Amino acid sequence: MASKIPLRAVFNASSVATGLAEYQSGDFIPLSHGGIGAALSIGSAGQVLKVNSGASALEFGNVEAVLNIDGMTDGTSITIVDNDLLAISDGGTEKRITASQLKTYIGGYDGNITSLDIDGGSDIGEALADADLFIVDNGAGGTNRKMAASRIKTFVGASTGGFAITNLDIDGGSDIGADLATTDLIVVDDGAGGTNKKAALSRLVTLMEAQIDAIGGNLTVTGNLTVNGTTTTISTTNSVISDNLIELNNGAGSNTNDSGIVIERGSTGDNAIIMWDESADQFVVATTTATGSSTGNISHTKANFEAAEIKGSLGNFTSTSAGTVLTVAGTDDGSGAGPELVIKRNSSSPADSDALGGLVFKGENDADQAVTYAKIQANALDVTDGTEDGQIDFKVMTNGSASTIATLDSTGLFLNTGADIIFEGDGQDAHEATLTIADGLSGDVTLTLPNATDTLVGKATTDTLTNKTLTSAVLNTGVSGTAVLDEDNMASNSATQVATQQSIKAYVDTEIGNISQTSITQGNSNVTVADSGTGNVTIEVDGTDRITTVAATTTTATGHSIVLGAASTSAAGSIKFLEGTDNGTNGVTLQGAASTADVTILLPSSAGTVALTSDLPANQDFGLVTGAVDGSQDFGSIA
Repeated sequence: MASKIPLRAVFNASSVATGLAEYQSGDFIPLSHGGIGAALSIGSAGQVLKVNSGASALEFGNVEAVLNIDGMTDGTSITIVDNDLLAISDGGTEKRITASQLKTYIGGYDGNITSLDIDGGSDIGEALADADLFIVDNGAGGTNRKMAASRIKTFVGASTGGFAITNLDIDGGSDIGADLATTDLIVVDDGAGGTNKKAALSRLVTLMEAQIDAIGGNLTVTGNLTVNGTTTTISTTNSVISDNLIELNNGAGSNTNDSGIVIERGSTGDNAIIMWDESADQFVVATTTATGSSTGNISHTKANFEAAEIKGSLGNFTSTSAGTVLTVAGTDDGSGAGPELVIKRNSSSPADSDALGGLVFKGENDADQAVTYAKIQANALDVTDGTEDGQIDFKVMTNGSASTIATLDSTGLFLNTGADIIFEGDGQDAHEATLTIADGLSGDVTLTLPNATDTLVGKATTDTLTNKTLTSAVLNTGVSGTAVLDEDNMASNSATQVATQQSIKAYVDTEIGNISQTSITQGNSNVTVADSGTGNVTIEVDGTDRITTVAATTTTATGHSIVLGAASTSAAGSIKFLEGTDNGTNGVTLQGAASTADVTILLPSSAGTVALTSDLPANQDFGLVTGAVDGSQDFGSIA
């Protein structure tokens, strides 16, 4: 038989039945009229008909609320794991959850006491009471049971108000794992046999400070000693520290404070201080009004410092005044040199002409720039062992550039181009004496000073020279004085005075004027015409050489000759010997022959008389002549 759609009554707005109609989708009979109170559809397999969550109708649903726990399989021997399922009512709705969800809900406790989150629990907020309960393991690996706090009191021996310290297992306790703080608590016996009470470590610190202050004997601290506070005061006569290093300002990540040692001087004056000046980045020895409690940039006044030897790589002496900045003094009473200021260049590879140390004089220009205005510099000209040579240069700033004006070494003092020597004289005035060198030197010249105390004579000054010898002297313009005579007649006839050119000329002109132009007359004295050399002496008549003495090639008279010039173009030269016994008007003339070549007549080397052809007989045969004649000569017959 096929399914049928039931009929229902149809009502109008006034709830009056007006007819019948089939049930439509969604129509239902309420519970009050015997229906199920809802439009149902068939459920899924395994579902049952049950009251809905609003308790207003029936519905199909899964079985969740009806559990027969007693009828289930026994699982008490199993080990619950995280994936096991449990039933739970979620606000009236039955749901399943895993065992891991339940473990999370109860704080992760899985039966292991280490899983209990005690720190995460709420504090009891009040003092423990005897009735408070604890969980205990009843025997090792036994059953967890509850117990009252009063049992703990009994166990530790404090049930009667007393507690033996021997019952405390300090060694078995856990270490605090951190540095002690003054707020940490300790247990103390308030008086011998008194009541145990708590105390903060700050009380122990206070007690120790008081006890240390009261120590009258020696105190030895074996371990490290750390003192915290603002001031550590040591009131002893002397402090002996065996440490090699003392560190100040320990723990500073950066520093703006000056650091050092302050020496209290009381009413004697400002305190003394040896410190590191942080702002100047240098050490300072000074006086100050600061004390050991001062901080920051400490105001100070530089103080004197004395030491046997000071070493460093650089030195800088700064003075706010123009007075003495550096004084090197020696107190030795001996005759040795000292004190000495040593400037050494300690070169590992010295070489010739190395520049050594120097003294540099600096100042500011109008552009606020540091300028080296002068410098004295030493040089090593020769560094060979045993033959070392040194040199000193003097440099000055000239027209904006540094130049060497003078050099001093073993050869002398060298003044550079344009450098003069200036002498002030005997008075501080605007007049000086300058020794300078003329321009245009073509070579080196040497001026030698006399080996005696004397006064130099100036070129353009008027001076008196006494007993001076002038060699190859050149006198310009004119000379004057008592040693210069202007006498035309040379009447003074002085052996130490000189004549002027004018007087010499006048005297010579006068004397020459007195000489005969036609003869040389000299009374009864001999007249000598002499030539001191090897030249010729010539007597010229009417513009023609008449007599010439020809010198020999030696300085003796041997070989000298006299050359007589020709009388005319047709007559040879001649010598005339005047008679000496008569009136001198007659004479003998030797006449040269009109020869076309030079001829030589040799005179005999013995005394005798020259025979003339007129003195010989005619047609005389002299035969062979020997002796004075050169070799054997046959003269034959002379007509």
